[in-house]
Amino acid sequence: IGSGNRQVGVIGMPLNLAKVRERIMKSLPRLDGASITIADSKNNIIVCTALEQSGGPCETVSPQALPSHEGINGSMEGKGPDGIERLYSYAGLSRAGWRVIIGVPHKVAYQPAYAFSRHYLIVLFIVSALALILSYLLSRRITGNVSTLIAGLKEIEQGNLSTTLTLTGHDELQEVSESF
Repeated sequence: IGSGNRQVGVIGMPLNLAKVRERIMKSLPRLDGASITIADSKNNIIVCTALEQSGGPCETVSPQALPSHEGINGSMEGKGPDGIERLYSYAGLSRAGWRVIIGVPHKVAYQPAYAFSRHYLIVLFIVSALALILSYLLSRRITGNVSTLIAGLKEIEQGNLSTTLTLTGHDELQEVSESF
């Protein structure tokens, strides 16, 4: 910009997409089967990995094949250009006007949740089994004392006053049997 805020010239610099792609791919962590797509503000594909995994070149990906989205950042589910159902996260790079879309296959994305749920179900089964066993033992003890008390009371009712009621434990039923 020259005097009077007038444009004097333009500096141009070629963008080597192969080098950009190489640097981006080295810097991004990769999940098994994940796809990374970067498109510029004119929907030119700069980086794509989904079709590379199946042998297709990046140039064949059309911007319309990419997951569409509302807004700049977000998440969605959909089928990618390679036909695999994925969970997508996308973000717009406001300065460059580029957008980055990372898709992770459902199987890979949900694998930790599936592993956790298996462990959770095993623990839940063990705790439930212990609770059932303890409730069974407790109910047997309570019903055993009640049955003994009822049998003893029937003996007393029939006139056998020499019957003694002996119950195990220290609860209300024990106090009732002692009072008889």
